[in-house]
Amino acid sequence: MALTLARNGYRGEVPRVEASARPYNGRKLPLVYESGFAQPADLGPMRAGAIAALEEQGRTRDHVRVVGLLLSELATNALMHASSPYLLTVEMDKHETFVEVMDAGGGDAFARAPAYVDGGYGLNLVNALASSWGAAPHANGKTVWAAVGRDLAL
Repeated sequence: MALTLARNGYRGEVPRVEASARPYNGRKLPLVYESGFAQPADLGPMRAGAIAALEEQGRTRDHVRVVGLLLSELATNALMHASSPYLLTVEMDKHETFVEVMDAGGGDAFARAPAYVDGGYGLNLVNALASSWGAAPHANGKTVWAAVGRDLAL
């Protein structure tokens, strides 16, 4: 079941929020950056490459910082909860930047309520900062994505 996510942000207790289907229904968007990754050490260089590519496209500083944070969260979640191979893609149109992380893991992507444990808040952060986000299964696993509006200001 797909659920459209409201951009309500992180407030106190966060209910389980399930991911929604990708909003652009298969349209081909210009690819800005793409990279495979296999381990945590790959994330820093990958994030730097994506940020440089977005800066070349003229995105605002706040926009680039949020996209960098969200791609780190999505990639870290894939490393922690899914199976390889992993692939990050960053696409954009004139209104939004889309970050996708594909993995070979099954299961659902959802933001969970805070618990008294270390970690586990990544998708709540994605829910708070992205204009929309979601997940879609595919034959070899799933894709978790987030969209960030072009004129995002923090």
